[in-house]
Amino acid sequence: MFKKFISLALAVSLLGAPLIVSRDVNGTSIEDEINASKNRFNEELAAVQSEVQTLEEKNNDLQVQLSDLQSEGKAMQAEYDRLMEEMTRATEYMAEAVAASEEAVANVAVQQQEYEERIVAIFPFRNKSIIEIFMESDSIEGFFTNMRLMDYITEADHQLLENLKVAQEDAAEKQAEAERRVEDYETFIARKQNQIDQLKQGISLVEQDIASNEEDIAFGSARAADIEVHITDLDDQLADFYAEQRRKKEVAEASQRASRSKYLEESREASRLAAEAQRSREAAVDQADEADSAANTTTAAPETEYAPTTPAATTESPAPNPDSLLIPLSYYDYVSSPFGPRVHPITGDPNGFHWGTDFSAGFGTSVRAAKGGTVVIANAPYQGQNYTSDKSGYGNYITIDHGDGTATTYAHLKYVEVSKGQYVDRGEYIGQVGSTGASTGAHLHFEYSVYGTRVDPMDYIG
Repeated sequence: MFKKFISLALAVSLLGAPLIVSRDVNGTSIEDEINASKNRFNEELAAVQSEVQTLEEKNNDLQVQLSDLQSEGKAMQAEYDRLMEEMTRATEYMAEAVAASEEAVANVAVQQQEYEERIVAIFPFRNKSIIEIFMESDSIEGFFTNMRLMDYITEADHQLLENLKVAQEDAAEKQAEAERRVEDYETFIARKQNQIDQLKQGISLVEQDIASNEEDIAFGSARAADIEVHITDLDDQLADFYAEQRRKKEVAEASQRASRSKYLEESREASRLAAEAQRSREAAVDQADEADSAANTTTAAPETEYAPTTPAATTESPAPNPDSLLIPLSYYDYVSSPFGPRVHPITGDPNGFHWGTDFSAGFGTSVRAAKGGTVVIANAPYQGQNYTSDKSGYGNYITIDHGDGTATTYAHLKYVEVSKGQYVDRGEYIGQVGSTGASTGAHLHFEYSVYGTRVDPMDYIG
């Protein structure tokens, strides 16, 4: 387990150095790189936390095992103490039995000696006849007394010796029994001591496992804390990145508003110049008509019809009606990228220019014609695909010519539902939102051109 844990720790050893995400790539790549790093660290964190949890569960099991062994050890020690007490009593009993046996042996020896002395004392009478004992007695009473005394001494000494021998044998048996009991207790105590020693060894091994396990837990917890610090650092970097993106967007929007204002001013000036040119042409036509009338009156020539010539092209054509466009989606989330300057989301070009308006919407959202006209382009090389590996161009897209010098383009589609040459009405369904071509997510890229020049579509949507 420890080696396995160390292997896991080595997998995250690169965390020791602070993570600085490169800023020399485009915005999407920076965000993806930070989030990918976060995902890797989160996976490593989950693995370390799982390993720590496993170690803690093992530690709990070891603690239970240690508690059981300690309880068993207490019970075994109590049994050992009880056996020792019984051993002490048995030893004392054996000592008493030995002392009694020795005393019995001594008593037998003493009585044996006394018996032998009395036998010697009465031996002269035992070798004489009854007549001789009678003759040597002082009286008849003395004769009978001597006869009874001889019988009494002989019987009493014999019985005493028999009793002493029985006591000696009993003492010897008790001594032997006490010695057997002491030997049994010594065997039991030796066996119990061996069990206690084995139990102590088991407790020591479990305590070593617990200590090693707790070291692994401490190490894993430290690594998890280290990973969390780096995840927090990545969150801070991501927050800084978003703040920088918002700042760039605000700068781009300000520049766009300035460009739009300048464009509107130029458009108004172009309209004014076009109107003046139109009035000049009309005045010239009126003058020509007056001259022709005068000439006809003077020369009486036949009447002829006047065919006006095609007006000369001006530098700017009149802008179309700003209320002529319909929002090309029945529903969208928000405008994800307006018309104007911006950092290119794929190439990272900080001086890029967005020639349309991006509407963020889910895959499959219906796209409708912003204005009636004829489909001149219906390009669908990735029909039915949400994404494409080729991150260039419009992907699936449609262009509609509205017949008044304006055209609309609908790009990055999932489905193209019209064909080239088909006429569509304003608001008619033409396709679905996708993310094909040079796109980073589901949206509709919408362009509007006036006499071939792409302009901000939002200025013409009613």
